[in-house]
Amino acid sequence: MFEDYKLEVRNSYLEMKASYLLSDNLQRLTRARLRRECLNKFSKRTSKINDRTVQAFFDPLNQYNDAIRSIEKFDLEKFRPLESFLVKGTSIRDEEPVKLLAWLIDFESYDDWKERKLKLEADENEDVTELTEAGENQTDPSQDPPVVVVVLGQEDAAANEVDVLIDKGGKPEEEIIEPDTSTGTSVLTDTVKSSISLKWVLFGSIVVLLIGGAASLLWENILDRPTPTPDKCMYWAGEYYKGIACDKNNNISTPVVQMDRNKLMHLTKITVPDTLTKNAIGKVWYSNIKGHHEFFSDSGMHPVDTAKRLRPLTAYILFKYTSYHRYQLTRLVWGISIISVIVLLVVLIRKEVKKKSLTAV
Repeated sequence: MFEDYKLEVRNSYLEMKASYLLSDNLQRLTRARLRRECLNKFSKRTSKINDRTVQAFFDPLNQYNDAIRSIEKFDLEKFRPLESFLVKGTSIRDEEPVKLLAWLIDFESYDDWKERKLKLEADENEDVTELTEAGENQTDPSQDPPVVVVVLGQEDAAANEVDVLIDKGGKPEEEIIEPDTSTGTSVLTDTVKSSISLKWVLFGSIVVLLIGGAASLLWENILDRPTPTPDKCMYWAGEYYKGIACDKNNNISTPVVQMDRNKLMHLTKITVPDTLTKNAIGKVWYSNIKGHHEFFSDSGMHPVDTAKRLRPLTAYILFKYTSYHRYQLTRLVWGISIISVIVLLVVLIRKEVKKKSLTAV
């Protein structure tokens, strides 16, 4: 598990460096700058966890009993494995340098990271187990056995034909139905018509579901999108910018700004962050306002809080505040629910058809 943590810490460092989010010491890395950054960072320490991290790396034998002095006396050559790991991607054997790097770039500690990963895996396993048990209980064992309807009394060869209504599971039962001499037709005809109606109901339900799904995708990907406009100003409409005349902003609660065609067409809010994967790193930006994270499709300033700049998405933010597995699990639950509704509808219709056929007899 530590190998995964090591990879995430290095990737986060490289992404922050590419976005110029690191201090000058870490942006232009050398062994001397690493030691200088440790001194600066330790002087601003906020918890005893920092003390333990520093001691484990700089003074594991507690020779100095003074963290600042242990850093100042630390041999720069011992930074070489960490420097090679960051610059060249060379494998690093010890855990302490990686934990030190995580502390320097404000990445979560290994203990917190491990606890979060284990909890996430446990939650996913529990959800999958519940779904599996729910799927196994979908079968309705209370269904009545199928009925074989035999029509007697006709003079031609068709009089002896048997129409079997098949219902999987259960042993067929035979009922002998005398023809209806008053109308010249048999109950078999009504049963066949009811069976045909059942097929049309099932077919119609599936068509409605497919059309609804297609309409939802069409609205999300095509219709509910920003469109070009001749207006000279624009405002944030909640998920994207909309054009507006500069003198018609009385009823707008968000800032009205000068038209920027690039932002109008490309800056949108990602309303379902759980759809994001590692491929979104470098293509998605985020904001953190009072602990609330929002994700956007382009860079720039926050469309509402214009004093805050959007930051590029990092692996740390992606894994901590989004979950693609949760998104897939939600879709699975919806799929099972829809299938369950269709199955229940079919069962009820079949019972109603059988009930009417027996009543007619």
